[in-house]
Amino acid sequence: MDDMDEEVLQLFVEESREHLGGIEDDLLAMESMDGLDEDLVNRVFRTLHTIKGGAGFFDLINLQNLAHSMENLLDLIRKNELQTTKMIVSSLLAGADTVASMIDNLEASNDYDISEHLSVFDGILKGDVAPEETAVAPTDDAEVSEAAEQGAPSQEPADAEPVVAEEVATVVEQEPAAPELAKSAPAEAVAGTPKPAASDAKAAPAKAATTTGDQSIRVHLSLLDRLMELAGELVLTRNALIQSVETGDPALLHPAAKKVDAITSQLQRAIMSTRMQTIDIVFSKFRRIVRDLSGQLGKQINLEILGEDVELDKTIIEALGDPLTHLVRNSIDHGLETPAQRKAAGKPPFGQLRLHAFHEAGQVVIEVSDNGAGIDPQRIASKAIEKGMATEEEIARMSEKDIIRLIFQPGFSTAEEVTDVSGRGVGMDVVR
Repeated sequence: MDDMDEEVLQLFVEESREHLGGIEDDLLAMESMDGLDEDLVNRVFRTLHTIKGGAGFFDLINLQNLAHSMENLLDLIRKNELQTTKMIVSSLLAGADTVASMIDNLEASNDYDISEHLSVFDGILKGDVAPEETAVAPTDDAEVSEAAEQGAPSQEPADAEPVVAEEVATVVEQEPAAPELAKSAPAEAVAGTPKPAASDAKAAPAKAATTTGDQSIRVHLSLLDRLMELAGELVLTRNALIQSVETGDPALLHPAAKKVDAITSQLQRAIMSTRMQTIDIVFSKFRRIVRDLSGQLGKQINLEILGEDVELDKTIIEALGDPLTHLVRNSIDHGLETPAQRKAAGKPPFGQLRLHAFHEAGQVVIEVSDNGAGIDPQRIASKAIEKGMATEEEIARMSEKDIIRLIFQPGFSTAEEVTDVSGRGVGMDVVR
């Protein structure tokens, strides 16, 4: 593959990732919409159609076929010939997961086994598969659990109460990232792994220009215009400064030097702001996680997101993903109860989980709260003694807050059994 093809392929990868960035939220919106929202369905359709076209150009057959099969299903939906049931959306979400995984692993994309996806989509199209009963299991992901059925939407949820706010709130300084931090930004986790096809797979396409992390960032055009404007002012001021030095006129030198100082300060601030991103980049993924995990655990949960427009440096945004994921998963698994448990406690069946980002005293505070059962210090104390992490005498000397802090110890968990959701005692350790 020559340099020209490499550049075109890299552009395809970047554009596909950009398109896929919003497809999950769009599919979840389709699931909850009343009636047909043509603009929403068409937006998802265009995303898949664009990816299909690029995949065909680069001979990425599996990617092309999967996108085409999803297109066919969406075509029936936009014609109002098929209702967007929970299971249909689950199948489309699973397909989108695999599409994203193939985009991140282009070299191996033609080795993926997409037969289950194609079989389910084809069955729904032919009427052989009941769309409300069958769905493909989503692609395995470290942050997303299997999709499962959950209850219908409920009434307005009760207000969420912070669960030990001083313990679960994540506070980060809103300051520019240091250069060394910028170089070591963690790569975004890749969703899914390739599954070898049963039959002989077609040879993988030419070496793909893929990367393990997102090395690009979107910048608003107005910010680029501002940078160009400052660069132009700096050139003019530099010329004035050179002229004042050559003439030896101190009356010209001082104002020129002051202007250079002012412009360079503005330029520095503008350049640093190019790294700023909204927290919604992190928050938006939790809509899917809450949907899938609550269904898996048989719980009914409404997610409320506040402050999604708060901005942070790109490096900090990337570092927040894992700890927030563990907090959300712990809230769903340990904090919020099942509908039956909530009913017995006199609560509405739907629990409320809230993600809130806000500015406070020059910092950005990220708060995760729920209106579940809360944290039981007595249970934590008993588990700590049982696991040998503290003695009865040590527990007796601890304040309630100190006992609650034990949940951040490596290996500590109150779960009775280890599951794919929790029980290893790792999550809160990662948060700290």
